[in-house]
Amino acid sequence: MLITFLACLVLVLQFILDVSWLDRAATAINDYTSIVATFAMVLGLASLATVHFNRIYRKRENWPYSIILILGFIVSVLFATLYGVEKTYEVGLNAQEFAALKASGDKTIGTRASYFLLVEGIEYEVSKQFYDLHILPDSHKRTVMSYYQDRSNDLFDTLIFQRIYDPLQGTMFSLLAFFMASAAYRAFRAKSLEASLLLLSAFLVMLGRVPIGEKVGELLEFMLAWVPLLSQIDFSSLIGEISSYIMEVPNTAGQRAIMIGAALGMVAASFRIWIGLEKEYLGRD
Repeated sequence: MLITFLACLVLVLQFILDVSWLDRAATAINDYTSIVATFAMVLGLASLATVHFNRIYRKRENWPYSIILILGFIVSVLFATLYGVEKTYEVGLNAQEFAALKASGDKTIGTRASYFLLVEGIEYEVSKQFYDLHILPDSHKRTVMSYYQDRSNDLFDTLIFQRIYDPLQGTMFSLLAFFMASAAYRAFRAKSLEASLLLLSAFLVMLGRVPIGEKVGELLEFMLAWVPLLSQIDFSSLIGEISSYIMEVPNTAGQRAIMIGAALGMVAASFRIWIGLEKEYLGRD
């Protein structure tokens, strides 16, 4: 508790006061926080593996799913380690390979220059801007060209995410749609003025966000074409504009109120942890 109090005190004072040693202490605390968070993530993964290995060993209910989880975790880590997590990864080439691919018209190859300066017998890699400064003769400068090829990360990005993770995520959200519809039915019962306004707003927002909303607007234009004043209104775009207005003005105001309340709650919870009233992070009430 004393460590927590002192660490929070340093961070608060560093935010208020302009003192150099407080800045250094706050930077160190943030670095330590990142280190602890990294080890906490490793500990969480170890705990997850222990739970599922135990479920597999004891053959508890739905234990085959634990095998799929462990295998998916191992394969994901392996592919990410070998090829990275981006959609493409680079493979180094020698000069002969680069020349052969260039002659074939390959568009995935590229070159990269590295710049070095020789200072007092030691060679340092520098930026291009520093390399171009006339502080040393050309005899102390050296440029090294490297060649690479961009390859598609099919194993990690295409296989794991596009062909496995994305379909599973789509399935999960499709199941959640039924729960959302059930919750909306219970919430949008027009039992009061507020519930009626919520029902009307939700209807207009949904109508303006789907293609059928434009068709409804065109139908209204056709039905009201004989009315002098209403015939001048573009209902096909009006529904979309009403939907955008509801989302950008009243909805944004409500979201800001919720965010302000959440921020005040976070400040209150942080203050309680700071002065020692909250001890859940120590493993006790």
